[in-house]
Amino acid sequence: MSEQVFQTRYETYRTAVESYLETLFAGSPDWRDLYESMRYSLLAGGKRIRPVLALEFARLAGLADWKTALPMACALELVHTYSLIHDDLPCMDNDDLRRGKPTNHKVYGETLAVLAGDALQPEAYRLILTAPGLDESRRAACGRILAEVSGADGMVAGQVLDTLHAPKTEAEVTEVHRLKTGAMIAGACRLGVAAAGGWPPPKRTPRSWGWPSRSGTTCWTCAATRRSSASPSVPTKRRGRSPSWTCWGWRAAAGRSAPIRRRPRPRWRTGTRTASWPPWRTPWRSGTSEERGRRPAAPFLSGAGDCPHREDSPAGHKKFTDAYTEYVVYLLDL
Repeated sequence: MSEQVFQTRYETYRTAVESYLETLFAGSPDWRDLYESMRYSLLAGGKRIRPVLALEFARLAGLADWKTALPMACALELVHTYSLIHDDLPCMDNDDLRRGKPTNHKVYGETLAVLAGDALQPEAYRLILTAPGLDESRRAACGRILAEVSGADGMVAGQVLDTLHAPKTEAEVTEVHRLKTGAMIAGACRLGVAAAGGWPPPKRTPRSWGWPSRSGTTCWTCAATRRSSASPSVPTKRRGRSPSWTCWGWRAAAGRSAPIRRRPRPRWRTGTRTASWPPWRTPWRSGTSEERGRRPAAPFLSGAGDCPHREDSPAGHKKFTDAYTEYVVYLLDL
């Protein structure tokens, strides 16, 4: 991903998040001072790293319209804002400035600041549970993830370690960062994936279709084919039986030296003609298994080869992971 592409996509996500947040708590009820306090901190600026990550991961996970995940992304920002309000309170860090502006309790008082933070947290879950365009299972998954990363085993735990336990060693400080900051960033990525319904299912392979385990892989993108040394053993003399196969390829890929002998697949006969399954893989032939000879290799097998165009291969997984890492690094450098 080039820097220009990143900047364009980042600004698109950030603009959408800001527009969505502007619509929240815009009414004027009798408790409008609470709304004003909530909006003061919510719209105080920031990089919006967490909602942007959630939207990007929703797109990468296959969500047709990434704007559908906006409620989930903004819910994460509401929880993050509530944590900042409480973190600035006199009982914790007692900060006077946040993002270049006076902190919430300096403007609205300590009581209203506490209540504003308290209100932002349940409002985040209301955004998730009422999100249009997503089924109940996805909403429930997003709510569970947000509770995990922001609760007693996530962000709040990191705040406890930071304020009450006085970390001194490198390991203790790392644990604080992992819980207080890292949990919410990781949660943003998980929220995006959950909003999309999870990762796309892996491509089906001949083994999952019940085809014989032949070690070979074909990538239709790069047209590269790799096959191992697979040869039939001594054919059986019984009519209607195919030779058993000795396959070295995927056994060797697993770090084992011994071959695997597989039982022949059942065949059935019609008169003097014998067919294999699936019928489109091996043509109908007459005669014994010796006359039929070797069966054609399957197009590809999971675990065979290292094609960068397949996400379930080592090279493909590395390419997929490197793209995420590059995106996160761009965000953190802003």
